[in-house]
Amino acid sequence: MIVPGILAYTLFTWPRKGSSIKFLKVERAGFLEGVEVYTDEKSIMAFKDGRMLFIGGAVLKEFPRSREFAECILKAPNPSSAMKLAILIVGFLPATLLFIVPRGVLAIAVYGIVILMTTMLLGKVAVSGANKRLPEECREVLKEYSDFIREKKGKLDIVID
Repeated sequence: MIVPGILAYTLFTWPRKGSSIKFLKVERAGFLEGVEVYTDEKSIMAFKDGRMLFIGGAVLKEFPRSREFAECILKAPNPSSAMKLAILIVGFLPATLLFIVPRGVLAIAVYGIVILMTTMLLGKVAVSGANKRLPEECREVLKEYSDFIREKKGKLDIVID
């Protein structure tokens, strides 16, 4: 069961070109510095996938520095193949708890906490690594964007910046 599980995990999580927006209802908003830009009606997400940029509709309408923000996202470096592989491996490590922690409610609680913490840690490492290599003016715009998101989201939502 472990081998098919690893194969399925790798199949679903391995980065592929254009896979980021496959299941989103988006429309192409044009080009910015030679990159295709996509948007939707009302989300506040923003991400880059190779030569494609997605910016949520609420960001474009409500965030005052949305153009500068989009340009800063384009300046963010892509993670190396080694970093992508490390994220996959570390993301799979919580599954080893299934063999260590005894069964029961405690196991479910521990497993859930470890999964949440691992996900947050991986997000923080990936984002902070990219942010450190950005120019100072981009860091300011990204800080404003994270404050904008915190205003829009509820108390239980998580923002990794």
